[in-house]
Amino acid sequence: MANYKKIGIPDPPNLEMTCQAIKARQTFSNVIYPEEAHFPIAFVKVVYTNYLTLEFELATNFNPNNIYMFVMDKKAPKMFQYRMRQLSNCFVNVLVSEKTFDLKSSGYNIFWHNITA
Repeated sequence: MANYKKIGIPDPPNLEMTCQAIKARQTFSNVIYPEEAHFPIAFVKVVYTNYLTLEFELATNFNPNNIYMFVMDKKAPKMFQYRMRQLSNCFVNVLVSEKTFDLKSSGYNIFWHNITA
């Protein structure tokens, strides 16, 4: 099997985090179609790194009728935590848990993440 190198989007250290800057970087839909109006979806995701990638992903899936909940791993860098909280301040339907958890890839502590969400 060939070895593949992950291609990531590096988070610039000076990334502007005002709501105006976030909304200028991405296109967040503000349209709710009649078929979706009575069927909101809740998304929950554990996050700890790659803020800009998460911002792109959110913009791709964004619908003002849905709820997006992010729970951060305790190991997440402080700058990442700050950026996620700034993102949640821009949208009423984007929530970031105030509490962080010591999560493991084996699933350790995932129960508390689910309870929080």
